[in-house]
Amino acid sequence: MRFRIPFDAVRNEREQRELYDKMIVDLEKLRIKETTSRDYVAAELTKAQLKIVRVELRKLAIYFEEKRQEKENKAMAKGASKVQSDVTEGIEDNYEDVLDKLYRKEFAMYNLHERQIISLEQEISRVPKPKARYTKRTIELRHAERLLAQQQDYFNAARVRTRTKELEAKEDELALQNHDDKMERRREKLYTKQDDESKRLFEDVKKAKAVATRNRAGSLRLVKNRMRFLDDGMKHGHLMHKHKVLGTTHNIELEPRKPSKETLRGTTYMEMKIGKPHMAIASLSATHIFDTEQKQMIEEARPRTATPMPNFRDPSWRMSARIELTRPSSSLS
Repeated sequence: MRFRIPFDAVRNEREQRELYDKMIVDLEKLRIKETTSRDYVAAELTKAQLKIVRVELRKLAIYFEEKRQEKENKAMAKGASKVQSDVTEGIEDNYEDVLDKLYRKEFAMYNLHERQIISLEQEISRVPKPKARYTKRTIELRHAERLLAQQQDYFNAARVRTRTKELEAKEDELALQNHDDKMERRREKLYTKQDDESKRLFEDVKKAKAVATRNRAGSLRLVKNRMRFLDDGMKHGHLMHKHKVLGTTHNIELEPRKPSKETLRGTTYMEMKIGKPHMAIASLSATHIFDTEQKQMIEEARPRTATPMPNFRDPSWRMSARIELTRPSSSLS
């Protein structure tokens, strides 16, 4: 073969670019040599082959750039998912803590009111029943009844006693009613106070819940927007770097075209929020699981063991085969 390329080689991006660059240099030298020797037919074919190699080199650059951007997008998605999960969990925990705090506050108020009612009823039960303060008329009748009894005028004393008992019963009932009304007023005063406290607490809890809900929604929206803005910035960096790869910008930098920090944001963010891949390698002192099959991980786009059949998907093999097939028989080859 012209460029001494093994059929079974699987090369990475750098190796394939170096291979195509070597092809372009060799074909350019061959074109100049054929032009100098006036072999224009062969020079035209070599020129066409140079165009094919340059097109393949452009396709290769686009392929590996798209593959790199896809890797960055996946890394950004993983990092964003991790951040959004952690931050969302923290926001929800804070929101639930606020609701739990408000519930405890309401429950404490309820218990306080129950204790106040029980304490008031105990105080009321310990208050002795008041004795009636009889009116002047009742006192005079009782005094007259006693005097009649002393004079042994029992007939008139019995008649006065009947009237006295009626007045005493009415005044005892009135005194008891006044006492019950007084105790009921104490209850109503306590109930009014508790009702005002409950209404004030209800408004405070309602306001606190509204503030917590608004803060929760704002925090979740902020996290979502932050992830979206980071992703949009990274994709803009992808687009700008793709212009460098395609050579469509007027101020394109020379090789190697280093990607900007924006287009590498996916890997950076994933390593910052999740961790670096090499940190996930199990230690040699880790416990070995003997009942599971150990699979050997093979890194993609690296040289592998030689196989009898070539890799037809390898761009370098396809390029070499096309060049050899289109190359005419010439004395200068």
